[in-house]
Amino acid sequence: MRMDLVEITITQAERRKAQQQLIERRRAQWCEEGAELMERRLNTGLTATYVARQMEIDVKRLRRLERGEPVKQAYLLRKSYENVLAYQEKVLKNEQLAAEVAKLRSQLHQTNVIVEVNAGLFLEFRLHRR
Repeated sequence: MRMDLVEITITQAERRKAQQQLIERRRAQWCEEGAELMERRLNTGLTATYVARQMEIDVKRLRRLERGEPVKQAYLLRKSYENVLAYQEKVLKNEQLAAEVAKLRSQLHQTNVIVEVNAGLFLEFRLHRR
């Protein structure tokens, strides 16, 4: 019985050591990924609080992810973060396109297009401003 406890203790210590080594090897990757997510968030004008609410997590956990610190379920959190950002980027793109369409409509309302066919059956476009 005593030997089993010693073996369990050694196994747990080995597991903690292996886990710490894994963390150290992946830390640079996590820092890079977190920095990329944060940069995208800032470029879309989102706050960390907003993104955390959308992900239904605490903002402190989001910040740890952005800093590349170890967090539980990091893969799922990154994917969720990416989905929030992708959605918001699409919303921004749609807003830009809607503004562009509104501008073009405004220009169209200010311009009359007259199409005339001359004797040689060529189309001639003349724009007349109102």
